[in-house]
Amino acid sequence: MKFQPQVTMKAKTSRSTYSRRNDLRVSVSEVSRAAASAVGRVAHNTMGWQGTGCMISKQLFITNNHVILNSQKATDYVVEFNYELNANNCPKQVTKFALAPNILFLSSPEEELDFTIVAVGKRISGRSMLSHFGYCPMKDLGASERPGTLISIIGHPRGRFKQTAIRSAMITAMNDEVLQYYADVEVGSSGSPIFNDGWQLIGLHHWGAPTRKISHLRREQVSRDVREGIRICAIVRKMVLLRPDLSEKERSLVDEALSYLSSTPICLRYVKQ
Repeated sequence: MKFQPQVTMKAKTSRSTYSRRNDLRVSVSEVSRAAASAVGRVAHNTMGWQGTGCMISKQLFITNNHVILNSQKATDYVVEFNYELNANNCPKQVTKFALAPNILFLSSPEEELDFTIVAVGKRISGRSMLSHFGYCPMKDLGASERPGTLISIIGHPRGRFKQTAIRSAMITAMNDEVLQYYADVEVGSSGSPIFNDGWQLIGLHHWGAPTRKISHLRREQVSRDVREGIRICAIVRKMVLLRPDLSEKERSLVDEALSYLSSTPICLRYVKQ
């Protein structure tokens, strides 16, 4: 399996205090690259970048609802993979795919869980197959997530080349629906996947300020510098609730994504050598 290096951005950790461990296994870098491979840039057909998202199964892509509002607007967007720099600081060849909301479109509005799950359609440009980029299985790890957990975020801030902030933030507060943390994220990071220290997908970054009032570590007053992400476990619960209203074909796609909840691999890639 071939992995390509990613650009790493520094993220400030204002008001959060923790000791960084430097004893990570070498294999973690390989896992992080596999995770980054499944992250794509959401762009409008004519108006440029819109946000970030990632594959959660062989055909399903997740981002924020405020990035892709409804099935009608989804047809105006594409997802671009490999929009990043290689080890020589040169752009890689991008592969672009249309979205296929006619196959599946599942969402929760911005004021609730702010997610959109949409099927990826035909390749528009580039050479790679969709399967080359793999996917990051959703993990229902609600019981193991807690304040103090180090997190990593991969995205396209301001539509720029993909950036990976590894273990650059710490969860300071959470409830059943959201995670709150201090991180240096910019516009365009909406929909970026959030990973725990084991590179398991636990959240979806959605807002640059808190939308819920939660007690933080040391009971400090919530700052507007706090960022917020939707918990994957909350999204999973919503998917289960929406499942009965789907067609048989749509249910099969949702069931495939949900089937990875108990699987061992963190990030799966199907690359023929």
